Amino acid sequence: MCLWEQYHSPACWNTATDAFRQYGKLTTKAGHLKKVKEQILMRYLGLGWDNAYHPWSKNKRQFTPGELLEHLTMIVIPLKNKLIVPEEAPVDMPTRQKMATLGTKADDVIELDKNNDSAETRMRLDAIKERERLEDNGYGDRLQDYQASMPIF
Repeated sequence: MCLWEQYHSPACWNTATDAFRQYGKLTTKAGHLKKVKEQILMRYLGLGWDNAYHPWSKNKRQFTPGELLEHLTMIVIPLKNKLIVPEEAPVDMPTRQKMATLGTKADDVIELDKNNDSAETRMRLDAIKERERLEDNGYGDRLQDYQASMPIF
């Protein structure tokens, strides 16, 4: 949920030009790597776009920030023109397989579908409560995560 919210905040690099500008403001390799990974994860996990996936390493060789930036600018950012940005964070819940039905649905199937919907709502509410609890205890700061990238002097 946090990554979906970050996508809709100033922390998201929406264009390749914006990505290059923000990347250039960072001064360390670790900073470059952290922010580029964050941008990829916003789309892969936060929006559920499987095409945005890129491994961090292959055959024991870690990809450089430049290689990940190339993937971000050439593959990931253009996906917003091809894929739909979900209205809320995607939740991967186990559900009944969607199949064509002949006639009407049985009462137990209708009840199962209702229970799945309420379980998803409960999970979303629990996630919000947990995030607020962690922030109250000093772990993470959602508002800081939503700010645009700026180098620390």
